[in-house]
Amino acid sequence: MKRVVYCAVLALSVILPTSCNNETGNRFETVQYDIDDFKLTEATFEEVEFSKEFIHAKTLYVYSDSVLIVSNKASADYFLELYNLNTEECIAQFIRKGNGPKEMLNAQMSLYGNILVVDDIVKMNFVSIDLDRVINERDSFELDEFRSYGADGANPVAVYPMDSDKLLFMNQYCFDSKELKIFNNEPRFYYNEREFRIRLVDTFNVSQGKMQINKKDSLIVYASNTRPEMELYDFGLNPLRKVVGPTEMHVSYRRKSLAFNNHVPEAYMGLAADDGHIYATYVGNQRDNALEESKPYTYILRYDWDCRLTDAVLLPLRLDRISPTSRPDVFYVCSGIARDTERILYKVTCTGWTK
Repeated sequence: MKRVVYCAVLALSVILPTSCNNETGNRFETVQYDIDDFKLTEATFEEVEFSKEFIHAKTLYVYSDSVLIVSNKASADYFLELYNLNTEECIAQFIRKGNGPKEMLNAQMSLYGNILVVDDIVKMNFVSIDLDRVINERDSFELDEFRSYGADGANPVAVYPMDSDKLLFMNQYCFDSKELKIFNNEPRFYYNEREFRIRLVDTFNVSQGKMQINKKDSLIVYASNTRPEMELYDFGLNPLRKVVGPTEMHVSYRRKSLAFNNHVPEAYMGLAADDGHIYATYVGNQRDNALEESKPYTYILRYDWDCRLTDAVLLPLRLDRISPTSRPDVFYVCSGIARDTERILYKVTCTGWTK
């Protein structure tokens, strides 16, 4: 069944000066905006029935309009399954739970265009999978050897293999707080192994975020899971722009365990990109602010690669990962719901969006 909701059109932004902790010594340009400065137009959504069959699914992606990527919990036979979304045929299954070769203990997955990165944060290894090769080679396809990472106590938030064979890491120590007296002064990203200063505070729990890569323009975008912040870098890791918004969020921490008070705040929950745009799902601290159970909602935001917001939609759903399609107005989005309940894939059409 289709449902009608509303999407928004950009009204204004304000540019403010700021600084950034980074190894290049350069500074961000900061852009601040508020979603309340937008007006709404229509959009629709419908459930993808086939997606309800995957009771072990942790999250769902769609690649090339037709390949359903199922990222499973450890309770499934395989961490990764691929299906034809139209015929419901199983294309491939990869990576069992275990300590053996080509096995993992805690598989986390991120989709970057046609490259799916599967990362085991326990064993500190990963494998990158070219989905076009999987589709074309089918039964003859074999996973590459898993690559190890992590040295000198580093446990990066995310890893991405660059074309130059360098590894790009999201830094677990990139967090500073005067209130908590934490002054790590660390960059958001770094390449390959590096030496870390002693006595850094491990801020892995509060520095979570997502990234996407633009190879055409040599750009990296970061979006925070827990703050209303997005950051843009070039491949030299120079900071270019920081976006604050679209809502205010009030985040508080427990000092001793360096975790969040009450519920974990929810900002950017999904991030995807192509050569022209960045796409994000954004909640905005809904759970942390609620004194009683509230109605679910999620924004879908579209930015250009200058991190300027161009379009937005507000849906009456709690959503997570987002997958763009060949149409600029159509997306597949995975539900973001409570633990131990099924994930549902939605097909969203933003009727007011164009290229």
